[in-house]
Amino acid sequence: MSQIEDMLDAPAPTHNFRCHPEREKLLDERHARPFVPLEGEWDIAQYTFMLEDEQKRHEPAHLLVLLQASGQSVEADIYYVTSLIGYALKGAKTLGSPVEPTLRMALAVPFVAGGL
Repeated sequence: MSQIEDMLDAPAPTHNFRCHPEREKLLDERHARPFVPLEGEWDIAQYTFMLEDEQKRHEPAHLLVLLQASGQSVEADIYYVTSLIGYALKGAKTLGSPVEPTLRMALAVPFVAGGL
């Protein structure tokens, strides 16, 4: 058997991440309690603070994902438009035009990118 097949046949590793015993006890107690709706101003303020803190921590990662997705969208648009130009140039060459489609497609990329 090859090394890859040995790795695929091996059982998946199991990790036993044990916390500090006091923390485990606290978490067990917290999860054992039934849900109690927020009652007073203090509970609401604390809950609001926790939500705002979580949003602040995750906001940079969220913005990074949005920027990457929008960048990929622009790249996809450039590729699509350039491909359409390429198909038109290949059709023109089939009809007898002396135009080299690959070279013209490469020359069209900066113009397409500038136009989007």
